[in-house]
Amino acid sequence: MAVDNVERRTGASPSNPCPSHTRRPPPAPAVPARRTQGRPGTGRPEVPRYPRRGTLTSAPRTSRTTASRTATAGRTGHDPLGMDKGVAVSTFSNGDIFVGETLGTAVLVLMGGGVCAAVTLKRSKALGAGWLAITFGWGFAVMVAAYMVSTLSGAHLNPAVTLAIAVDSGDWSKVPLYLGSQLLGAMIGAALVWLTYLGQFQANDEPTIGIFSTGPEIRNPVQNLITEIIGTMVLVLAILSQGLTKGLGLSGTGVLIVALTVVGIGLSLGGPTGYAINPVRDLGPRIVHSLLPIPKKGGSDWGYAWIPVVGPVVGGLLGGLLYHAAF
Repeated sequence: MAVDNVERRTGASPSNPCPSHTRRPPPAPAVPARRTQGRPGTGRPEVPRYPRRGTLTSAPRTSRTTASRTATAGRTGHDPLGMDKGVAVSTFSNGDIFVGETLGTAVLVLMGGGVCAAVTLKRSKALGAGWLAITFGWGFAVMVAAYMVSTLSGAHLNPAVTLAIAVDSGDWSKVPLYLGSQLLGAMIGAALVWLTYLGQFQANDEPTIGIFSTGPEIRNPVQNLITEIIGTMVLVLAILSQGLTKGLGLSGTGVLIVALTVVGIGLSLGGPTGYAINPVRDLGPRIVHSLLPIPKKGGSDWGYAWIPVVGPVVGGLLGGLLYHAAF
């Protein structure tokens, strides 16, 4: 009887004298489940629900127009061609702009004019390489020059680009310095082309203006001017629109895209005029050509010289206005 009472009080029995080892602990208090989202009945584990973009717990969204204006204001920061949100044009020092644009444009014209000399001059190993060599040579020239000086000046290297950025951002304070540095650099680059191919120039017996500057296949001022305007607008729109893609400029990919854009313009739109799309790329070397002592060099074709200057300038301004209005 006593044993039965003990079994009823403690749960012990002859077969299980230590019932405490078999007792289950009391259940833990219920914890509210975390809010999740999933498809009921799919058998898939549910995942935590995170705030969607645009909610109060996430970064506020910026309209496309506002984003583009912000990117434009800092378009020439510490990234190639200034195509990301960064530092405004006015942040670059005058000395850095002068050195960067002079050096960069000199390298641009040295490599671009160099490929023209290589495929044109007699006793050159690249003689007759053709249009593809010229277009890709100019594309590589843009790529090398822009990577080289982008942190100094933003690597405009082209008055049309400088004007387009000024139109869109409203910052004209550094425009004269950019344009003067670019013209000086283009003249230096043209002189370096002459020095590089000095022996070939001395053995030359044909006009050489085509090595230094552009010329039309069909001399029609209106058509030639329109061709330069269109080609330049394509270039500046391709450059400015990259500021709408976050991180593109800082990644360095932007310079490659611009270089390939120049190649594409040459292949698609360069046939009628030789696609100057850059006023100083044509004017600076033309001035140097008129001064250099090159045997049988021919004239510098000053009657056509205004078209590859006015066309890209107008194209840059129109491209900047179009970008500002559309984006």
